[in-house]
Amino acid sequence: MEPETEAGVVGRELVSEVILPSLGEKKSSELRASELEAITTIERGVEDLDRTNPDLLVHILADIVTRLQSNQELSSKVTNLGLFPDSMATVVTSGDASDIASPSEEKAAANGEVKSPIGEMLYTRWVEQLRIKWPIL
Repeated sequence: MEPETEAGVVGRELVSEVILPSLGEKKSSELRASELEAITTIERGVEDLDRTNPDLLVHILADIVTRLQSNQELSSKVTNLGLFPDSMATVVTSGDASDIASPSEEKAAANGEVKSPIGEMLYTRWVEQLRIKWPIL
């Protein structure tokens, strides 16, 4: 089944070109069986989401980046590990992930509206609670 939205197309691309290859590279003979099983479980979950709702993958990734950006202390620690190239470290620390954020942000930008950080945080928490209550979303 082909994705119906642009976010779905991007989600499918992320799965095939970024997420699954990255997870596959982390599998090695040096890992314990429990670690291999955990990576395989993540792979299966990503593949299932890719089949059923690739849009959700984009939004999850955007949420992860947004949360990392909002926690300056943790963001700094992650950046200091040296795991990201300089261009990606800038995205993690500077707040440039708005391009992949929620559709409501895209609509607001198109209409010239400015989103308040507090409003966005409240919206994010509300969506999290919906996802907990109704995991299908």
